[in-house]
Amino acid sequence: MIKVGDKEVVLSETIFVPQHEEAELEIDLGVDDQLILVLAFEESVIKEDEKEKTKASFNISGEGNRGKITFKDWTNTFGSSITKPIFFASDNGGNRVSFLGNIVKLGEMYKVEIQLMRGGKE
Repeated sequence: MIKVGDKEVVLSETIFVPQHEEAELEIDLGVDDQLILVLAFEESVIKEDEKEKTKASFNISGEGNRGKITFKDWTNTFGSSITKPIFFASDNGGNRVSFLGNIVKLGEMYKVEIQLMRGGKE
C-alpha cells in the first residue's frame, strides 16, 4: 500500500491518449466496488488573429459508478497540473476518492499522468 498524507493511492498511471479520443479506466476499489472513469479532452478553436490563449479548465460529471473528467484547453507542451487533490467520488464504504494529475500536449496526443487516492479530508 502507498499513502500520500492520509490518502491511500489506488491508481497511479501514465497513459497516452491520441487527440480526439477518450481513455476509459476501470479502477478496482474493493470487493464489488469498481469505478469507471473516462478522461476526455476538448480544445477551443482559436483564430489566428487572437493572441490570447484560453485558460485550462476541467469539468467532472457522472452517475453511479461511472464518472467523466473533461479537460478543456490542456494544451501546454510543458504540462498543466492539478496540484491539490480534487474529490470527485466515494467508494461503497463512504471513503472519498480524489485525483491529482499532470497533462502534457505532445503534438497530436496527450500524455496523462493521473493518481487516484481513497480517503482523506477536504
